[in-house]
Amino acid sequence: MEKEDKKQDFEDFITALDAMNELAEAFWAQDEPMRACLTEAQIYESSKKVLGPTHPGTLNAMHNYALGLAKTGHDKEAADILEQYLDITAKLEDEKKQPEA
Repeated sequence: MEKEDKKQDFEDFITALDAMNELAEAFWAQDEPMRACLTEAQIYESSKKVLGPTHPGTLNAMHNYALGLAKTGHDKEAADILEQYLDITAKLEDEKKQPEA
């Protein structure tokens, strides 16, 4: 039963993230960039906590958040997050290239 509960919790989390992503898209479409960017920050932070910092979903959320920051004039913060994003993705690519022992 506990395993089923965890699976349901995870599915609920993914559903909530999808809804938040749709909300961020709606804020962008309604020309509400600050609300959109704040929503993207929540998506990124939640993804990082639940999925981990190197999960593809988290990396996608990180990228979207950085773009949102850039669109709202927070260039320094956007550049810092994009630099982290590039570092993480480069490390992941290097790990893929390493032969398994």
